[in-house]
Amino acid sequence: MRYWEFEEDVESAVHVGLRVIGDIVREARLRRNLTQRQLAWQALLAQSTISRLETGRLQGMRLRTLAAIIGVLRMNPKGRMSDRWQATGSGFPEPPAPRRRRPRQNGVEPAR
Repeated sequence: MRYWEFEEDVESAVHVGLRVIGDIVREARLRRNLTQRQLAWQALLAQSTISRLETGRLQGMRLRTLAAIIGVLRMNPKGRMSDRWQATGSGFPEPPAPRRRRPRQNGVEPAR
């Protein structure tokens, strides 16, 4: 049972909105010279979450999580970056190195 005749229009609008948010986050991340991994680490998220957000494939996100991303990127209310909108503290250290190893890294042969 459909309650609204414009249900498809709402889903289409949501899809467009997700893409717009993702584009804004990606542009701000690149301006700050951060990788997805660095942004995710600073916002206490997984890199895949940032990837899905930037590509519009993230189905749901808490407002607090989006606020953390915006805070890390130091975006002002108009969506532009601003050093005036900084979190308190001395900044963020670099994330730790990845834990997984690629084949042949450190002399380890791939499993067959």
